[in-house]
Amino acid sequence: TPGKEKISAQVNVRGVHDLRVGWRAALAASANSKVVVFGSKSTTTTPGVPNSAVKAFLAGDMDKGVSHTTRISQAGPPFTYAASKIAV
Repeated sequence: TPGKEKISAQVNVRGVHDLRVGWRAALAASANSKVVVFGSKSTTTTPGVPNSAVKAFLAGDMDKGVSHTTRISQAGPPFTYAASKIAV
């Protein structure tokens, strides 16, 4: 949704990261724990996703990442979604 790109990025990137970090101690206590993160086909089917946005999301800078994905306003939502999933 246009205007909601930052929320999308936060859920997709920070949500996965924060849950993984939060559960780390409990998972480490189990000898057989595993973590699986599902991605999205958008990582391979959305052309033109700015690599600079992916790098910003990986660095934890949601604002910078969104500024890169929304340079073309109509592409903002799909670019943000794809870049955030690539970062994960």
